[in-house]
Amino acid sequence: MRKIVCIVTCMLYCCVSFSQKEMCFENVSLQEALMKARQENKPLFVYCYTSYGLSMYMSDKVLKDKKVTDLLSSKFICVCVNCEVDGIKVVEDVLKYNLKITPVFLIVRPDGAIQHKMPAIKGVDNFIHQIELGLNQNTCWESKHQRYLDGAMSKKELVDYYLLLKHLGEKEARVAYEKLNILLTDEDRVQANFWNLTFESEYNSVEFKFLLANLFVFKQNVGDEEVENFVFSHCKRAVNHYYGLLMTNFLQDMEKAKLAFKELISYISCLDVKNKDHLLDQVMILNYYSEGDMSQVLNVLDTVLGTDADQTTMAMGIRLVERKGNKEDLQRIIAFEDDLLAKSPEKSRMAIQKVFDRIKGKM
Repeated sequence: MRKIVCIVTCMLYCCVSFSQKEMCFENVSLQEALMKARQENKPLFVYCYTSYGLSMYMSDKVLKDKKVTDLLSSKFICVCVNCEVDGIKVVEDVLKYNLKITPVFLIVRPDGAIQHKMPAIKGVDNFIHQIELGLNQNTCWESKHQRYLDGAMSKKELVDYYLLLKHLGEKEARVAYEKLNILLTDEDRVQANFWNLTFESEYNSVEFKFLLANLFVFKQNVGDEEVENFVFSHCKRAVNHYYGLLMTNFLQDMEKAKLAFKELISYISCLDVKNKDHLLDQVMILNYYSEGDMSQVLNVLDTVLGTDADQTTMAMGIRLVERKGNKEDLQRIIAFEDDLLAKSPEKSRMAIQKVFDRIKGKM
């Protein structure tokens, strides 16, 4: 047993070393890396990571790119900090920085002061650009932070700085957001320069509702496709969210949900995007289900089956009726079997057949 443990441990260490070497990170502690940075008078590049989420993307798709490794190895002493172990505490102890999210990238001066902070950034070129900004004393986070403290930022700079704080999970983001609410006029908010503020907003937030109230102006300034796809994607996430709550019985305020479904119908109806009708059907299904009207849910499914038999819509309706429908409702579902199987991709048919077999077993 001890031999097996030793082999597994050795394999783990080899994988870590290989991964760090491939990404040009040194296999030393943060404290040791900082000491080396002082000795060589080079900035320290710190990668605070986990083994999941965006860290996986950054490790696999960005940090191994030759352009990135060439830049990092030429400019920095580089070190990884595993935040699944004790990395958060280590960063706080050594760099006096209270890490809130991962992944985060820090550029640290040899004296230990943080010069630049970066969240996960998609795309190699975008990542390199952010590193270059971090190396420049006039564009690094430290410089921006001082301008923020001095109240010297333009409105656009403040929007960008707020979004950076938000992505880093820092408390100051709330303060910056309140400052923006005071400074920005309605005329500012509909401009393309400030679209990022709306683009980062959540479904049914103040910014989202403002967008819907000024949809035509936003389309003119930002672009029809960009704005409509944004609204559609948020509505789609809301539909999936409510569906999950209904499937798990976690939806506590059904009356509030019914109002939300009516809002969603009005939001989606004003769009001109692909799959709009599918999403409307899904909201109608959720709405009828919340009212306990399985017959109407089945009517929607009957209509969908008669057109393109959208897999997502059919699956949603069938699963909901299976949960709350009576025997007559289940018989109507079974009547869909042959038609749905015929219209479904071959790779999906086995799973669909299992659903029908399960429902038949309840009869």
